[in-house]
Amino acid sequence: NVGLTNVDITGRDYVGGLVGYNNYSTITNSYVTGKVSGNNYVGGLVGVHVDNSTITNSYATANVSGNDFVGGLVGYSSFSTITNSYATANVSANNKVGGLVGGNDSSTITNSYWDIDTTGQTNGVGGGYSAGATGIYSSTNTVNAFDEATYAGFDFTNTWFMIEGETRPFLRSEYSTTITNDHQLQLM
Repeated sequence: NVGLTNVDITGRDYVGGLVGYNNYSTITNSYVTGKVSGNNYVGGLVGVHVDNSTITNSYATANVSGNDFVGGLVGYSSFSTITNSYATANVSANNKVGGLVGGNDSSTITNSYWDIDTTGQTNGVGGGYSAGATGIYSSTNTVNAFDEATYAGFDFTNTWFMIEGETRPFLRSEYSTTITNDHQLQLM
């Protein structure tokens, strides 16, 4: 239940908008907006996501740039899970780059999405030691990103909210009586 807006994070290795190195940990109902840059293992939400860690119901709209293992949501994931999450901002790197995850080694990615148009990446998962991800993850184009049906598996009754045709999914946990962003205003 953490949201970081307008971050401007620059680092070397293991750089993320929320967490640099996620090991045996759980991240749920969290998001990051802004920009994140580094050298290796750079992600909009998490730089490195390893060893039975979990990311659920989270998203990143932070622009991400780096050299190796760079992803819109996670720079590098190994033996962990990513579920019901997405990435939308521009992702750029020299090697091992993906719209969702830069590199993967035996992680499971389910019901997670990246926007081909806004990330600039046709691959959701870039290169890695074993390079593949098991599970179901899918691309979307910006034209479909505002359609609830695009996000199969997202719980729009209890966890997520969106205004059909106008917004991408955002978390109901973003609600606040003090309005600091447009999502909070829409939830009111």
